Amino acid sequence: LWLMLRQNKLNKIFILNDHSTAAKLNTRFSTNLFTYLPDPIYDYPNDDSVLNIREKHDISTDRIILLCFGMIDAKKNVALIIDAAKELPDAVAKKLCILVVGKVREEYTTTLTQSINIAKKENTQLQIEQVNGFVTDAEMESYVKQSDWISLAYVNFYSSSGVVGLAARHNKPILATQFGVIGQQTQEYGLGISVDARKIAEITSSLEIIVSQEHHYPRSAERFVNEHSPENFIKCLLQIQC
Repeated sequence: LWLMLRQNKLNKIFILNDHSTAAKLNTRFSTNLFTYLPDPIYDYPNDDSVLNIREKHDISTDRIILLCFGMIDAKKNVALIIDAAKELPDAVAKKLCILVVGKVREEYTTTLTQSINIAKKENTQLQIEQVNGFVTDAEMESYVKQSDWISLAYVNFYSSSGVVGLAARHNKPILATQFGVIGQQTQEYGLGISVDARKIAEITSSLEIIVSQEHHYPRSAERFVNEHSPENFIKCLLQIQC
């Protein structure tokens, strides 16, 4: 970085989706070259007539669907979320469905399978459904749009995630890690509940809030989407306005 900053033809260094890091780097290197750049949120084609997730997975309308989506690996923390859900009282568990959608990495398969099997055995009121494989963009849209909450309770992951924008575009609240860019965005825009995703007790308590529906999330999803539009991305990139 120090060598790069010595180049007198350098005008901007864009930091994607991270205000605080841009500010810290400017302070550290006594410069103003580091510039925030919003990660754009894209629209994908979708058709709900093709996929009704409650019908497909036999999920009753009185259950809250928590969607865990994407490439399912250790950082997605799905096994621990299921472990936390297993601790819910029966009266709460019977109102929750954890829906896991995405290809599971081979090294994480055993961990996830064990958590699912134990949870189904020890808490029969809890519903867990899984789609182990890639889904199309249109299917992804349907899963996010038709779910009630989206999980971003990741561990050892501090950068931005496109899932935040996807959830916000559909006005869906998120269960998020309290650390890193995801945690900052969740708190700044009131997008959902942020937790220490390494702690089962915190996740269990959050799941109880989610099922109770005694919340007012998301609060500023529309503002988040507007500030992270492709148009705003281009304006910042071309230094027109930001």
